[in-house]
Amino acid sequence: MSAGKVTVVGAGTMGHGIAYVAALAGFEVCLTDSRAEVLPRALGRLNDLLAVAVKRGKLTEPDRATAASRLRAEHQLAPAVSGAGVVIEAVHEHLGVKQQLFAELERAAPGDALLATNTSSLSVADIAAAVQEPGRVVGMHFFNPVHAMTLVEVVTHPRAAPAAVERAVALARALGKEPIVVQDSPGFASSRLGLALGLEAMRMLERGVASAEDIDKAMELGYNHPMGPLKLTDLVGLDVRLAIAQYLHQALGEAQFEPPQILRDKVAKGELGKKSGKGFYAWTVPVCLAAGALVLGSACTTPSPQAAPQTPPKVVAYLASWDVRAKALRVADIPADRLTHIFYAFGHVAADGRARRALVASAIDSFIRRFPDVFDGVDVDWEFPVAGGLPENSYRTEDRGNFTLLLAEFRRQLDSVGEGEGRRYELTIAASARPWEIATLELAELSRYLDWINVMTYDYHSVDTIAHFNTPLHAVPGDPTPHLNIEASMRLFLDARVPARQLAVGVPFYGRGYGGVASERDGLFQRADYTGAPDWGSDGIDYRVLTSREPERHGFRRYWQRAAQVPWLYNAERRIWISYDDSQSVELKARFARARALGGDDGTLLRAIHRGLAPGRD
Repeated sequence: MSAGKVTVVGAGTMGHGIAYVAALAGFEVCLTDSRAEVLPRALGRLNDLLAVAVKRGKLTEPDRATAASRLRAEHQLAPAVSGAGVVIEAVHEHLGVKQQLFAELERAAPGDALLATNTSSLSVADIAAAVQEPGRVVGMHFFNPVHAMTLVEVVTHPRAAPAAVERAVALARALGKEPIVVQDSPGFASSRLGLALGLEAMRMLERGVASAEDIDKAMELGYNHPMGPLKLTDLVGLDVRLAIAQYLHQALGEAQFEPPQILRDKVAKGELGKKSGKGFYAWTVPVCLAAGALVLGSACTTPSPQAAPQTPPKVVAYLASWDVRAKALRVADIPADRLTHIFYAFGHVAADGRARRALVASAIDSFIRRFPDVFDGVDVDWEFPVAGGLPENSYRTEDRGNFTLLLAEFRRQLDSVGEGEGRRYELTIAASARPWEIATLELAELSRYLDWINVMTYDYHSVDTIAHFNTPLHAVPGDPTPHLNIEASMRLFLDARVPARQLAVGVPFYGRGYGGVASERDGLFQRADYTGAPDWGSDGIDYRVLTSREPERHGFRRYWQRAAQVPWLYNAERRIWISYDDSQSVELKARFARARALGGDDGTLLRAIHRGLAPGRD
């Protein structure tokens, strides 16, 4: 296979390993990742690997310099894949993330480029289903450490073109690897066998059969394995192993793939192996590069590393108990066929549950155990730890950490209950979208316990003294509050290293009215009384109610703010200003969520969400 350009998407452990062997094999290599900050570290790691190879006599200095000159990094996807003959994906093991990425790759990469996924367990056919030409997609499963492991599994699927499989085999050989061709089946050949061995080793450690070192020695010395299963798990990543185990357990229904509690507990504590400094072993030189995801989020997102891969998007409805009473809403009226989740608010737990463990147990007993097969998990809505909630709330600085500990306890008890039932319960939170309230959360810590975070990207200006939007997508030129919009809020979560796949964008199906609004700029940003329009939504007005009143017949005119991508209504004579979302703005929000792979209605707005989430819409 003639040398050309190879683009590797994902600058984590596997990504930079693949980039390393491709550069040594004579390919021009571009490494790309959605997180710009990891790219310099990845290049530094690659240069370190080259320097070590020289020191060990495996490379000459001129060869090192030549290989280094072939390596470059690029944050943006389009220039990274431009001119590439092969694109190899090595992002997080999550089906939705990979599908979103491959849809983007098909649009950005040359039409004749081979598109390969490094997935170690997910269905290649399911990944290929995200593109218009699935024949050009194959699996190329490399092994860690890439520079030392010879095997590459080339995974074919029913719609794979034979020529694409042949190209992948030829590429593996050009990289100095030994390829095997396997059919698309859960776990393929290697992961299925290797995971069964690794999980049994964990069970043996859990039961005290032997120490981690001795269990590994049994395989290294007794069966001539180059590395024991527990040390290998540390190298691969305990979070990766857990995700694969849960996926295979779900896909195959076989007991040997059910994750042991010791693996769940270590992942929950952040003991992920070599990359975190501790797993089954203590590592003196932690590797800080985690597998990168190019996509920035999902419509309603997907679980943390503990969770089994699922196919996004999720569309979550929020069913408030007070709406059931006040609006005579019937459960039978809920369009369940267009939803993936329904959140019921609120449930009360035992008032005397002072201890964290007792509080969590109370919630689980009250709902999960009391109503089997009704509830699929728990959503925790603490508004808000430390500061920012109702005046009568009590606030303590230590509650920032206490909230994280509470979620850890929820995760532990939910996993314990789920293990006994052969299922997994989800855990989510409702989080503010306002910067000063986001700051009350230990985002980098708590996200490891959650399946996703429901970001309340609405009510930005519910009690404001100026006429402003309820849920602007972007800041408006001249905006007095440029930090209060969906884009800015999501950026704060991403900057705190919350995975984009764990962020859900909240979309309100209601508007808010203001009174006493002057006519300058058609009311936008003018002084306003948030209690001054009681008939038109001072306390909120459902979209269905608003449209049924035909506001244009009452002197309102509709306006559109191009930057914020939201509408508003204004009646200059009555000086009433209404911020709301309609099908146009809701569809744009759904597109925003889909593009970043982020997680009361008459049906119009829900249909708009599904249009915005549909592939192929830009």
